[in-house]
Amino acid sequence: MTVLNDEQQRAFALMASGHNVAILGQAGTGKTMLVREGVKKLRERGKCVTVTASTGMAARQYKDATTVHHWAGLLDGRYDNKELLSRIRASEDQFIVERIKTADILVIDEISMISSKTFEQVEFVCRHLREPGLFFGNLQVICVGDFYQLRPVPDDLHNDPGHYVFTSPVWQSTITHKITLTQVLRQGDAKLITAVDELEVCQDDRDQVVLYGTNLEVDVHNTFELRKLDAPMTVFRSEDSGDVSLLSRVLAKKVLTLKVGCPVMLIRNMSRSLVNGLIGKVVAISAEGPTVKFGNDIVKLNKVSFSVYDSNQHMVVANREQFPVTLSFAITVYKSQGLTIPTVMEFASQEKLE
Repeated sequence: MTVLNDEQQRAFALMASGHNVAILGQAGTGKTMLVREGVKKLRERGKCVTVTASTGMAARQYKDATTVHHWAGLLDGRYDNKELLSRIRASEDQFIVERIKTADILVIDEISMISSKTFEQVEFVCRHLREPGLFFGNLQVICVGDFYQLRPVPDDLHNDPGHYVFTSPVWQSTITHKITLTQVLRQGDAKLITAVDELEVCQDDRDQVVLYGTNLEVDVHNTFELRKLDAPMTVFRSEDSGDVSLLSRVLAKKVLTLKVGCPVMLIRNMSRSLVNGLIGKVVAISAEGPTVKFGNDIVKLNKVSFSVYDSNQHMVVANREQFPVTLSFAITVYKSQGLTIPTVMEFASQEKLE
């Protein structure tokens, strides 16, 4: 049985008392452990607790968790509040309405990457599907994360400037309790100390994942490493339509170049276990596409659709059909959020962080 320290016990007391609460703290202070134990105890008390996160990889830390976008039916944020609510009500997927109405507690992990717009949309949907006179329709909300980590990504096409969630009036009115965990529980871990030392001196390892701050730096590194791999090269070209100038916004490559043995990362949620951000290795390539090993799963991939939706025109303005992977010798720091990487080297971006 997990024993909570004094800070974690104070946080759980707020959770158990029905309060909306933000549980904050740097990496290693036991936020994930608190959520797991707290959710277990609350469910034992008969509460219907839903655990979500800002990304699919972050959600994989918990059993039966999903992204908050999927849980609330937000899709990619393309719709305004009223249109979103109308589509959810008219949707054949009544599981969205049912899970929102039956939940007692909503947990949102990696809250730093949730924008104020997204948070307000979740609140709007919950309120109008549950009790319109109360914030979140009287649903208890528990937010977990560290605002010193990654911030929300702006999305101009969907009218989301990427403001921090705590700038939202909804956050300020609803999240009235905040507790910061300060005790670093992993401080005495010899392996962690060794890993930090190796990272500091940039000790090389052929299976390491390299982190960069920009997509351009990632692309250059991936191209260089792929050329070094001793295997035949296969090129898969996308099928594009619409205003192709806008397709630079999608993660899928126009030209995807792969070799057997190269590391790749999923860029689309495919199932509960195959989620955006999952890293695997190409084990076979045919004219129909690549076969990738993700952990214990071997998956033959098919092309999927990556669309660009203009929220002002209310229509899809561009579309790309491509295999949902990208090379992952290197990835961006943003994509590494919530990901467990055995060996890593980080290079500072040339961009100055503001």
